[in-house]
Parts: sequence; structure tokens; C-alpha cells
Amino acid sequence: MHSKYLKFFLSILPMLIFLDISDAQTCSNLLNRKDRLRLAAYNLESFLIKAPKSVREKLSTSFKSWYRTNGVVKAIKHIDADIWLATEVMNLESLDELSNYHLEDAYDYKIVPSGMRGDFMVLFFKRSLNLRVTKTSFESLNVVNPFTKKTEPAFAQNLPIFSIFKPGSLTPDFAIVGTHFKSSRDRSLDKASFFKRTQEADLAVELIKDFKSEFPDTPVISMGDFNTGEESIELNGFIHELGFVDPYIHDFIDPHEMGAITHSFHDTNGNTRYSFPDRVFIDPLIAKDVIQARIHRYRTRFGLIRSLPKSIKERVKNPSDHYPVYFDINI
Repeated sequence: MHSKYLKFFLSILPMLIFLDISDAQTCSNLLNRKDRLRLAAYNLESFLIKAPKSVREKLSTSFKSWYRTNGVVKAIKHIDADIWLATEVMNLESLDELSNYHLEDAYDYKIVPSGMRGDFMVLFFKRSLNLRVTKTSFESLNVVNPFTKKTEPAFAQNLPIFSIFKPGSLTPDFAIVGTHFKSSRDRSLDKASFFKRTQEADLAVELIKDFKSEFPDTPVISMGDFNTGEESIELNGFIHELGFVDPYIHDFIDPHEMGAITHSFHDTNGNTRYSFPDRVFIDPLIAKDVIQARIHRYRTRFGLIRSLPKSIKERVKNPSDHYPVYFDINI
């Protein structure tokens, strides 16, 4: 009797071994697979669409018009990013209105307080992807201002690190550093806030190094509004210390031939300055996996591409004073 069972067991043993190996390979493929994802960053420019009067007065921000709000939503839906970072979301009521109503609850999101104005930085990620996202925030980190000798927040707009876990992953598959550095407005003894922005960038590099020391195989993507130009020396640490790659130098597709411009400034004398503050920096571990990098251009109600604004009057017709950036990557 026992020999009969032994023979049966031995006959199916190769099948069991095969199934075990197959399951192990399936699990390994799940953990190591690469999917093509579309990532985006978008400064929504004081996005306030729902708030009581007392909140509006406190924020010193007017409602974004229906026309401009509709333009923001159209841009987001046109890009159709799997994961995207929003900056300058002014309150939670506006976030709920955007996410639940305008975007039809297609995204889950993580929120971090962003700046002294009380606004938020938000990472949206499609619910259908079943991602798990954790966040590390540094809004309580302080530094000493060398000019005033006073303690102040290390980051004018915070610097969250979002760790992204695909289904089944035990360690982060990749991380996104949400970036919104100090604006170029002058500060006391700090022309165009150059020193503050450099300080922020240098500290960001150190925090990314700390993250990489804990997760050396996890690639990092830093993206958002860096508030600095294309050839700014403030960002040297990203390029020379971290070895990060700017896909808008190597993989930029510009079908509308407007160049790498994502913002325009118009002074009271009628002068216009174009710049490229909305940036992406890619970990060298995955730099070769970028498929394409693009800048979204706004359209008229007839579907025609709007030219770059030449005056403040033209700029306020756009949904935001920034253009969103996006890219595809195998990750």
C-alpha cells in the first residue's frame, strides 16, 4: 500500500517542482517587471476653486475662473498621466473638487503642506494601478538664514519624498521627490533669492543621498517647479553629485517648436522673460528608460495651439502661468 503511494508521489514530484519554480518565477517577474508609466508635474498657480470668504481673504487669493479651471482639467486629462505632482493647491476643498468631481475620482493622492501661504503639494496616482505610496515630509526642518541670523524653514515649499510600491513589492520600486524651490523674488540681501534656492537644492541633494543609502537600488525622480533657469548653477548638485539626467536635454520632443519654455514673466514696463523652471531630474539607474519628454501647450476653444504669451493680458488667458511637463518611462 505504502509503495503504491510512494510511486504516485514520485510520479508527480517533477510536476510539483515545476509548479514551484514557475510560481517563484512569476513572483520574481512581478517584483522586477518594468511598466511604461507617464509621469507629470504641474504648477496649478494658486489653485482655489472652492472656499468660504474668510479663507479666501486669509489666502489673499481670488477664485480661479471657470474658464481657467476648465483649462487646467483639460490639460490634466489630455496628458493622462499615471502619476502627477501638483503644486500650489490652495486648500483641501479645492483639492476635493478637482479630484472627485473634475477628475471623476480616477486618482488617489497623497498630500503634504507646502508653504507659508497654507497651500499643498499633492501627488496623484491612478487608482487602477493599485500602487502603495508612502511619504516623508521635511516641513519641520529648519536652517539659519546667514543674512538675518534667524531660523527659518529649510524649504520655502517643503520637499516630500514619495516612495512608490507596486503590488507585491516590499521595498520601493521608485521614489519621487516633490520639488518647489523658492521663487526668484528678492529677499533681504539675497538678490532673486539665489542663495536660498541654492541652499534648498544642496539640502535636497543630501536628503536624496540619505534615501539612496537606505535604498540603493531604488531609483529616484525629482520633479516639480525648481524656480530657476535652464542653465542654473543652483542645480549643479543634482547633475554633478547625484549624476541625475535632465531628459529635456536628451529626450525632449517639441512638436510645437516653442523650445524648453514653461513659464513667462511680464513686468509693468511690458518686458517679457521666458524661462524653464518646471524640470525633471532622473536617477542614472533609469535615465536610459525614458521614452520621451514633452511640454503640454494650451489650446483655444477651437483646438488651436496658443502661442507663448507676450503680455500679462495674454498670459491670464492660460489656465496657469506654468505649462505642465510630462514624460514616459519604463520603470
